[in-house]
Amino acid sequence: MSPRIATVKPLPQARLLLGFSNGEQRLFDASAYLDKGIFTQLRDPDYFDRVRVVGGHVEWPGGQDFSPDTLYLRSDPTATPCDPARNMQGTA
Repeated sequence: MSPRIATVKPLPQARLLLGFSNGEQRLFDASAYLDKGIFTQLRDPDYFDRVRVVGGHVEWPGGQDFSPDTLYLRSDPTATPCDPARNMQGTA
């Protein structure tokens, strides 16, 4: 089981900077999903920026979401340690 999402920051080009419950910070590229079903709405950068953390995963107002497992396994580690207090949205 992968760690849960603690923080998320939307970035340009359909990428998410993710902070995980284990302290890792990882970068997820969602662009491969933007032509599929309900994810097409994420092509709108203003809508993409409305991402939030809910219950340990990320979701958008229209119900699009990614599980922590998908985000962890399909993301790349970043060189910067995760600091949830720096400009990122935490769990509501």
